[in-house]
Amino acid sequence: HSFPTRRSSDLIVGTASKDPIYVYDSGVFKNKGEIFIAKYCEDILEDRCDNNSVNQIIQKIRRLREFKREDLGCKNLNLICLNNCVLNVKTKKIYEHNSKFGFMSKIPIDYLPTQKSKIFENWLSEVLWEEDIPTCQEWFGFILYRRYQEKSALVLIGPKNSGKTVLLTIMEKFIGEENTSSVDFHDIINNRF
Repeated sequence: HSFPTRRSSDLIVGTASKDPIYVYDSGVFKNKGEIFIAKYCEDILEDRCDNNSVNQIIQKIRRLREFKREDLGCKNLNLICLNNCVLNVKTKKIYEHNSKFGFMSKIPIDYLPTQKSKIFENWLSEVLWEEDIPTCQEWFGFILYRRYQEKSALVLIGPKNSGKTVLLTIMEKFIGEENTSSVDFHDIINNRF
């Protein structure tokens, strides 16, 4: 399902319908294929480039590079895509980014196994009871896993200004804002759905 482009690292896949065209970039497929194709057409055709030409090329790519949306997405649930590598969370083996994995999202952190974060560890010991620190660490590991067989929720209880929001913000930054969703507890209570 590859389409040769100006860089060998680029890969374009699309569908015959009006569904998105995906471009492989920095380890993941992104829904930016039409923009990429339009820019590429501008580079090649220069002043001869017009909307009609670009649209015809986009439709031709859709026909020639058809795929099923379900073909994307990494099927190996032990693999996670990070900024600097693909990590097998079970074996700790690392791989270079490659389109064959089919990732559509990545966690915006670098895997640096030898580094420790003493500042974060010290902060955790200031805001949590000692017996709650392992649970917090497990939760960080849990949010890395790509399938949730166990239905779980995290509820933080404590006085005002005790670090609850800071911890949730750190978790969100750790996993990436684009990889999160959340609902305010008050909205859950007040919405019958």
